[in-house]
Amino acid sequence: MFKNFDKPIFIGKNLIYLPACQSTNDLALEMLKNNDIKDGTVIVTSEQTNGRGQRGNKWFSAPGKNLTFSILTNIGKLPVNHLFKLSMAVSTAITDALAERFENVNTNPLKIKWPNDIYYNKSKLGGILIETLNNEKEKWAVIGIGLNINQENFNYLNATSLKLILGNEFSLPAICEDICIALEKKLALIFYFPDEIDIYYYKRLLGYHEVMRFKTGEKLFDGLIKGVAADGKLILQVEKEIMYFDKKEISFLLN
Repeated sequence: MFKNFDKPIFIGKNLIYLPACQSTNDLALEMLKNNDIKDGTVIVTSEQTNGRGQRGNKWFSAPGKNLTFSILTNIGKLPVNHLFKLSMAVSTAITDALAERFENVNTNPLKIKWPNDIYYNKSKLGGILIETLNNEKEKWAVIGIGLNINQENFNYLNATSLKLILGNEFSLPAICEDICIALEKKLALIFYFPDEIDIYYYKRLLGYHEVMRFKTGEKLFDGLIKGVAADGKLILQVEKEIMYFDKKEISFLLN
């Protein structure tokens, strides 16, 4: 089903396909610890039995219907204060890769829900989990991506898939390869022109310059999204005060 990609420069040239595994991110981290890895390696599976998401959540995916994969890349030259730009690069690469499939729907329908979930309207299309590891003298990123592609039934209400949105069955390898190509371009930006990635990210950021409803603890409040700080914290204007929130401190309320 999956084989080494031809079109990307380095991402996906070494592709490892597993019919099933617990977590592609866990496998990638183990390979890094054993120094057994090539830059741009992609690990993809048809069935992930113990996938992980943000905030320690589980990521459930119907076997053979969706994309669940991890990309390993060397980020040793990326300054520490630019680490969130990696998250920007990944999320915008995914929306770029998927955008052409929405040409007949409307303009720019895909959004990034801070920090890096992929949404269509108020429904979740995918999630990203980025983990870093120092391997000897190098620093690596393991980029875990889960995207709902051909699944039609979900146990949670706010999920959707490309097939539900567009009515077509999609090739999983083709979409995966498109994401790898788009990510190579975005990685080049954050290494050589890091400020430009902000432009792409804010074009897609859900609720940017809009008042949204949030929850922190048991408190509900409205805040105007002003942007994202260099460390990844969400910048909100709450009444007349500018406030900064980590992803563990705050939740969007979209419904």
